[in-house]
Amino acid sequence: MGYWDSPIVQLHWARALLLLDHVAGGIYIWEFITTLRFDLDFVRNRRRLNLGSILYFLCRYSLLLYVALGLCNKSVYWEDPNCAVLAGALNAVGYVTIAFTSGLLCMLMMPDCSVALSAGTSWRTAIVAVFGAGYAIIWVMAGLAIHYSSGDFLPQLLMCYVHEPENHPEIPIYFFVYDLSCLTAVIILLFHSRSRGGGTTGSMQKFLLQQGLLYLAIIAASYGITVVAVLINVSSAMVNLTMLIAAYTAAISATRMQRALVQFVTVGSTTTSALGSGVALTSPHHVAFSGRRDQSVRERTFVVSTVEPDLELSIKQYNVASDI
Repeated sequence: MGYWDSPIVQLHWARALLLLDHVAGGIYIWEFITTLRFDLDFVRNRRRLNLGSILYFLCRYSLLLYVALGLCNKSVYWEDPNCAVLAGALNAVGYVTIAFTSGLLCMLMMPDCSVALSAGTSWRTAIVAVFGAGYAIIWVMAGLAIHYSSGDFLPQLLMCYVHEPENHPEIPIYFFVYDLSCLTAVIILLFHSRSRGGGTTGSMQKFLLQQGLLYLAIIAASYGITVVAVLINVSSAMVNLTMLIAAYTAAISATRMQRALVQFVTVGSTTTSALGSGVALTSPHHVAFSGRRDQSVRERTFVVSTVEPDLELSIKQYNVASDI
């Protein structure tokens, strides 16, 4: 592995890391600004705050802090920078963000667990206990990664370079396995729910399945590259680069999935409450189910008294389960 450890190769990878970090930070800032209205809805009490939403905010804003610290770390123009402190702070925030991301993915699975296994309390308790214990280990791994990391100043690039923990491949591998296990559990529980003929069916099941498969593929691809880089023992700069991609991808995917789910439930709740009450709606162009023909206005009145029962049930079950 002498070629990967060559100072010239390390410098090239560090330069690539610098450019990628600026690009990824810019993409996330754009993502943050364009979705800020969703956050403001919680401030205005338009959305309900629960544990999933709290983890969403922790993941989202810790990643924003990571972007800000990354700009400071990679734009060092003063003399004698304390890169040990700067790199340590950046790495600490980065791994805390990864831990919050894993927690958010775990919370996204909990409603499906409660719905799919509503008849089996012991199974539900066992799954929650296993993933809860696994999440505690996530924080242990994050603490070890922060402890083993270090930083050096690269005067050629005017940046504080963060060294990822060496000889500890179990750390990124565990993050990879846990995050994928959460998303895989979402998909398995949805199929289990459908096979039992209850729980989350219809519109919500289709939505959750699409979201789960999409982000499972995205996170698997991003973390898979990191795991390969760690296992073949390439340079620390290349591991840094792949870990950066995985961290941004996982955090953005988890927060997007949470937003989409909350928005879906909110829209579904509004729709079912309006339709379930049998509200009389008017339509000037469609055939009337009840009412009298008016030649001048040509207005028709119809009453909708039925709703999609599975969607209404799924929303109620999700709202209960998400308060765990």
